Amino acid sequence: MKGKENSVKDGYNIKITVIRGNYLKGKTAENFRSFLQVEMDGMVLGQSDKKPFDPEHQLVIYDFDCNFHCPSDTQALSDIAQKPVILTVTEVLPKEKRVETKTAVLGQAVVDLLPLLHGQCSFTAKVPLNPMTSSQARESSQDPRHRPTLDVHVTVLEPLLCETERAACTLLKVTVETAYCVPESWMLPPDCAPTPCTYTAALQVPLTAEKDQVLVFYEGQLKPGGQREEKSRQKKMPHQALLVPGNQFLPGAFFQAEPIEQEDGELTSLENQEFRNKVETAENRVSWDTEMCCFMDAGGTARLRERITASRLWPVEIMRLLAPLEKTAKTKELPEENPKIPFHGVAFVDMRRLLYPGVSCIRGAYSIQPFSEAELLNKTNRSVSVLKELTKAAAIQGKAHASSAAGSYKANPGKYLDGNSNEAKGSEDPTNKQPGNDNRTAAVDSMAGSPTKSESHINKEGNLYMEGRTYIIIEIALEKPLVPKTSPEELSRRVKALILPRPPLPMGPSRAETSYSDDHLSCSQLRHFAREAQFIGDHQQAAQCYQELVLRHPSEPSHMFAYGSLHMLTGDYMKAKECYFDALLIQQTHQPSLMMCGVLAVMFEQYKEAQTFLERVSDIYPSSVVGWTLLGLFHEIQDKSILAEWAFLEARRQLTVETKKQTESEEKKKNMKEDQQEEEESATPACQSPGVIQGPEFVDQYAKINKEPLAQSVSSRSAPDKFTSTIYTATAQFLLQNNALQMAECALSHELLCPEGGCSVSYLLHLAQWQLLRGDYCSAAASIKEVLDAGRDQDADVWALNGHCHYLQRAFYDAQDSYERSLNLSQQPSDSFLVLLRLGSIYLQQEKACEQFPSCPTWLGLGTACYQLQELSLAEEALIEANYLNHQNAEMWAYLSLISLKSGKKEEAELFYKYAVKFNLQNESLQKELNEQQDQLYHSN
Repeated sequence: MKGKENSVKDGYNIKITVIRGNYLKGKTAENFRSFLQVEMDGMVLGQSDKKPFDPEHQLVIYDFDCNFHCPSDTQALSDIAQKPVILTVTEVLPKEKRVETKTAVLGQAVVDLLPLLHGQCSFTAKVPLNPMTSSQARESSQDPRHRPTLDVHVTVLEPLLCETERAACTLLKVTVETAYCVPESWMLPPDCAPTPCTYTAALQVPLTAEKDQVLVFYEGQLKPGGQREEKSRQKKMPHQALLVPGNQFLPGAFFQAEPIEQEDGELTSLENQEFRNKVETAENRVSWDTEMCCFMDAGGTARLRERITASRLWPVEIMRLLAPLEKTAKTKELPEENPKIPFHGVAFVDMRRLLYPGVSCIRGAYSIQPFSEAELLNKTNRSVSVLKELTKAAAIQGKAHASSAAGSYKANPGKYLDGNSNEAKGSEDPTNKQPGNDNRTAAVDSMAGSPTKSESHINKEGNLYMEGRTYIIIEIALEKPLVPKTSPEELSRRVKALILPRPPLPMGPSRAETSYSDDHLSCSQLRHFAREAQFIGDHQQAAQCYQELVLRHPSEPSHMFAYGSLHMLTGDYMKAKECYFDALLIQQTHQPSLMMCGVLAVMFEQYKEAQTFLERVSDIYPSSVVGWTLLGLFHEIQDKSILAEWAFLEARRQLTVETKKQTESEEKKKNMKEDQQEEEESATPACQSPGVIQGPEFVDQYAKINKEPLAQSVSSRSAPDKFTSTIYTATAQFLLQNNALQMAECALSHELLCPEGGCSVSYLLHLAQWQLLRGDYCSAAASIKEVLDAGRDQDADVWALNGHCHYLQRAFYDAQDSYERSLNLSQQPSDSFLVLLRLGSIYLQQEKACEQFPSCPTWLGLGTACYQLQELSLAEEALIEANYLNHQNAEMWAYLSLISLKSGKKEEAELFYKYAVKFNLQNESLQKELNEQQDQLYHSN
């Protein structure tokens, strides 16, 4: 065995052994002899002796060995990745059957050497021997169980790559699928003879830290429209001209159907989806369907990351020639300097997603536009066209009468053709030898930055791409991600290391000392008491409730989480952090606790911990909009723009899915509601006002709603929920629920700047909440006024929030008006408990005012309050007192009419209503309620 030093210097000898052929079919029935020939990259490696066919066992024993010397350079390894070994089996014809030839080719097989790049030193393959002609193909297809095959064994003395090298290098696969809406001028009339046009696509990718390689896709086929491409069609191999039709397809490689909206490229909007669904059936196209694999060593892989970081757009160039490039070069039709590329187009592929953690593949449609060196430089920081360099190299090779042009060059594009490693020969001018070299002369620099004379005129051919909206579908896949994603096991280990068990929290008051320890009290009531205490500012009482909940249910993380949110409200962030850690000790996957631990870690500038918690959320809850957005905000705080972009993109994707599901669910509920509406209306009691929450029922409703504590789930029940439309408002909502004002401000700033957001109603509502929590009541009131001015005056949550702003400023009259408006609307406010609590406080103050300063407005206010609470007798007494003081108040008469209607006193109701009309009732909502009650009473009678 050669030593490693000799391997590095001399390369590797790859041994190819063809053991036997199975079920071969010759032209001379069962008695025939055959031999096989082995070639690689156009070079014949060997030819076997003539071997007889064994008709009894239906095989030919070849036992033929040949060696292929693989140089130790990186280009040779890349050739192995994309160029197969070709095996050709030939039958020797007997003398009496000889006519013009002495032999007949039976078939061709190919062997992929890719396993050697995966570290294998040997492998065995049974490869199909595909016939050379269609007639032979039909004959072999008649018996699929006995199709001809070759048994091949490939060995190398030692791995081509050691473990360290394989971990650092990678394989890159590029698939050029189809270009749609190609220029109409490409299609010939039916009576015209076809022309030998070639359709070529090319792109440049790194090979090593200093060299690039060019991948060229020659075999584009022009097709007319009329039907869609098959979604599960098989991918083709490169270099198809050397292969028989049966060998042109990659074994086991098929296209997978993918919705357009899930693609990574352009043209994914709803409008473009409709356009693409139409043209991908009806329009003309050029199809390659070819996958090309190439190798990049550690330096090339690192340079790929660096170049994507520097420029996210990578050019894929397109051209059409009237003849193959080699033939055109031999006929001297191509000038060596500045050749004109027919129908020269370029598509810019956004490669930046390959720098997202765990992402190893991108696929999408990309618009083709006329090629322009100025545009190329502007978008990609490159100044040289790959196709121009290819045609220059082909022209030089044609002049030297060479059969192919290939090469490698340093740093930027050079004289490559089809990925081969031989330098193009010709001009002695150093600028011609290395046109992309960083050390090129100033004259060359100035030429690269300005358009040439041939580019000064309009690219008429290229403009056809723009006119026809031509686009091409491309997939780029890596063997492994450029940025690895932390494994779930590692994230779990890190979280466990951060939340080591602490001494238990101090015991709360004993059951004998607290009023909440009654066995008849339920958890929902305790949560209700906790929230009630929290609303009125009695944080000590709220803490006692949460402690009692934790003691009763030590295995439930949500109670400890709610306790932590109370500490967030009081500003005791260390205590809050301890509570969230305790919740994770109970359940390590508790989503809101993981998110709040990450938020607090960001606040404390403990960024490593924050990354652990937030990555854990995205790993175990990949559909969490808030989780992904928090991760994006975290990365942006650290100026990691690519990672932030990745997280925000995932958040938007999940929001789209969530919105779609929610819309479908709402449509389903709406249909069910319409079916049951008539039945429900007939079941409504005449004495109950629809849409008014009654006291005892409200407590039960609140208990039901709060079966899970506040912020237990990411979906919010706070006021702006129905307006949430972006990832930032959804995240701000969660943060505001849990009093994380610093991070909420960051989310709102992004909402203001993002294209789909801005100063929207949703933004203003969340901003008002944030201002309320900061104690800036005047600013909050101003924000809510903007919302109301924007036409949201029929939303109960908006009026409730407006009431809170006035209440906290002690503007009780305005607060009462807003609260009553919120309760009078058909859809009740989300925080109706707090609305009723504060409205009740205002009413109590009004009752005292009625005693101390009796007047019609004070008694009317008290009567209105009692009516809202369905205390009809008390309301009637207060309204009568108001009547004594002013019998011309229209609203007083209207409320008396409502009470009479609800009590079934039809005649009194009609009389009171006449007085209300007489004194010019202006309150529209009150008039509407009167009409509804009248209709309901008359209908029931």
